[in-house]
Formats: sequence, structure tokens, C-alpha cells
Amino acid sequence: MIPECLIDLLRDREELLDPAVILKLKSLRTRYRNGHEKGTGFKLSEKEIKDFRALFARYEYGGKDSWELFCENYLQGKIESVWDDVVDQLGLNFLGLRAGEENAELVDHFSWEKATKLIGKFGIGSVDAMILELFLNSRFQIIITSDRDMAYCVEKLVHPNCFVFLPDRLLKDEKRTLG
Repeated sequence: MIPECLIDLLRDREELLDPAVILKLKSLRTRYRNGHEKGTGFKLSEKEIKDFRALFARYEYGGKDSWELFCENYLQGKIESVWDDVVDQLGLNFLGLRAGEENAELVDHFSWEKATKLIGKFGIGSVDAMILELFLNSRFQIIITSDRDMAYCVEKLVHPNCFVFLPDRLLKDEKRTLG
């Protein structure tokens, strides 16, 4: 769904985009069309999605980076409209406590609805969304991760009293996003 949304962005906003972004989006559109013409379909790899996020995160408008704006304006509504069907078709189960159990570290219940909003808001995978939802519903103020997507989302969502620990190599790669 992300490739289609990126192509829609190019169609709708090409005149406002940076030339480097336009070039990357046009290349994506060509690969997408070629895949569908050959009948093989098209899917972005996780690395390609991360590369688009990093590229878009360099540009800000109205206090939000362009990846946030892209997800908000193009991805979130589409994800939320189909997610329940995806959950049913694939038989996905959200992790949780057994009925009647409570955990002192959790302050709220988590649900697919909340995870779906995170998927749409940040363009992350369902596993990352579940982990993030668990963290957001816990009393924990620290998360340790080597995942760029998780670090990006936590930085955007949590208050100043929460901390993200990352390997040094990610701090160097994500200087703009985390600094």
C-alpha cells in the first residue's frame, strides 16, 4: 500500500517536491508499473521503506517532517479502511494478557485499533506497531532498540521523560531524525 500512496503523492504534489524526492518517486513509479505490466506485482522492501522515511524526514513543514505528513495525508486512511479485513484474512492475533489477568507494568489495554493507527501514522509494520503499542501502554520510560523505525516512532510519540537507547551506528545514520 505504501508504493501506491507514494505514487499518489507524486501525482498530487510533484510541483512542490524537491528534485531528489521527485527522482526517487519517479523511479518507484516506473518499477511499480513494470511489475504490474509483467504480472509480477510490486512490493517495496523494508529497507526501501526506511530509505523513503529517512529521505522524507529531512524536510519539515508546520512542525512535522514530510514522512509524518505523507503518512497522515496518504497512508493512514487507507490502512485503517482495510486493516480489519487483513486481520481476519490472515488470522492475526494481538498479544495480550489472558482474560482476568492484570499486569502492574501496563497502564492500559492494547488493541489492533491502536496498533493500526500507529501503522498508518508512521508506515511501520504490524510487529513494530504491536511492540510500540505495548511500550506506550506500559509504565516503562526507557526502550532499547536497534530498529530505526522504532526509534523514529518513539521519538515522535513520547514525552521528554522517556528515553530511547540506540547503538552508536544508528545515531550517526539518523543524526537529523534523532538530533
